Parts: sequence; C-alpha cells; structure tokens
Amino acid sequence: ARLKAEEETRKKAEEEARLKAEEAARKQAEEEARLKAEEETRKKAEEEARLKDQEELRKKVQDALSAKMEETAEKVKQPFQEIKLEQAPSALSDGSGYLGEFRGDLPHGQGMMNYPDGSKYVGEWYLGIRDGHGIFSMPDGSRYIGQWKDNKRNGSGTLTMADGGKYVGDWRDDLYEGQGTLILPDQRKYTGAFIKGISSGYGVMEFPNGDRYEGNYKNNKYHGQGTLTMTDGRKYTGQLEKGLPHGQGIMILASGKRYIGEFTKGKFVG
Repeated sequence: ARLKAEEETRKKAEEEARLKAEEAARKQAEEEARLKAEEETRKKAEEEARLKDQEELRKKVQDALSAKMEETAEKVKQPFQEIKLEQAPSALSDGSGYLGEFRGDLPHGQGMMNYPDGSKYVGEWYLGIRDGHGIFSMPDGSRYIGQWKDNKRNGSGTLTMADGGKYVGDWRDDLYEGQGTLILPDQRKYTGAFIKGISSGYGVMEFPNGDRYEGNYKNNKYHGQGTLTMTDGRKYTGQLEKGLPHGQGIMILASGKRYIGEFTKGKFVG
C-alpha cells in the first residue's frame, strides 16, 4: 500500500509538473504572439502613415501631370489624318506618323506619335525616345499616364487596363517597382511593395468579400510574418510560407477556440 501511494504521489507530481510546463509554454507563446501583434500594429501604423504621405505626394504629382498633358494635347490637337506619311521624316519609315517638335529629324520636345498597331503616345520626347511625362494609349483600350525614361515607364504613373484592372504607383523599366496600389479585375486590392512587377515586401491585400491580409509577401504570395482576418470570424497571426500558415502562429476560430503553436503547410501540428 505504501509503494502504491508513493507511486500515485510520484505520478501526480509528474502530471502537475507537465501541466505547469504546458501552461508556461502556452503563456510564453501568447506573450510572444502579443509582442508580435504589437510590433505588427506599430509597423502597420508607420506604413499607413508613410503610404498616406506618399499618396498625397502622388496626387499632387498626378494633378500637375494631368495639367501638363492637357497642355500637350492642346499643342498637338491637329488631326493625325492630315499628315501624309511621305512628308514624315525618314526616322518614321516604319509606318508611324508623328506630329510635334523635332531636333534634326528626330522627335524632340512635345509631340504625338501614332503607331502602326493602333497605339498612340502624346507627351515629351528626347532625341527620338519617349522621355518625360506622357500618355500612351493601347489598341485594347488600356492607357498609361505618367513618367517615361529611355522609352520605358519609369517613375510615377497610372495604368488603367482594359480588363478592369488598375495600377497606381512606382515604375522601373516597364515593371511595377517600389510602392503602389494594384486593383485586379476581380476587385482584389493590393497596396504595398513591388519588385520587378510582383508583390514582394510588406503589403495589404483587401478582398471583395471583406477578407484582409496584412504582412509580408514574396513572389506574389503571403510569406513571412502576417495576419489574415476573414469575415467568417477566423483569424490567423504568425508565420506563413508560399501563401499558407507555416511556422509559429495563432489561429482563432469563429467559435473562439485557439490553436497556438506550429503550423505546417496550412495545418496545425502542435
């Protein structure tokens, strides 16, 4: 009986120690999650303030650009049809037609170019290349208004796409690069960092149904630390990889139940 009592006492002590360790681990995980959430909140506030300042600056630039484009359009409003191709300089022997200012036989200054494929550029030129502010209209109805350098979209600009998509932000060599806002045809809205045309870095994705993701991206997917809030009441905060919860995180269900710990490819593993 004595040995049995001692065994029960030992097991009870071990169970209490185990529960105590689990409770300590849970509290530690919750504290780490809380600190991460506070850090994310701080970063979010800083990012929102920065994006707000950038948006105000972009609006000022866009207003100035629109005024300049109206001035440019007024200068070149004569119908293109009145230009005879044989009167165009040899630099336009590819069938394009140009109306505007020249330096030598190259477009230079303000001018309008109509291309054989139906696209049109109205804006600034430098020795035959698009350079400065300009509007480029494409045959499918897409339209870019913004800055150019070396015949490519570089700087700040807005692309309105024929499929309903729209991008407002920074460009480099014809690709989204830097900070911008991309609205997709299905009305998903991403605001944040881009690298070589894809979302990479910190960003916010808002879905038409109200779902929202805030955090890091890599190659157009959730990757790194982030928070996904869903309209059905679920919320995940933690590490993600290739678009799925992966690593340490907290999943809160609509019922209030919590999963705290390790996730692998979207599944809770403890």
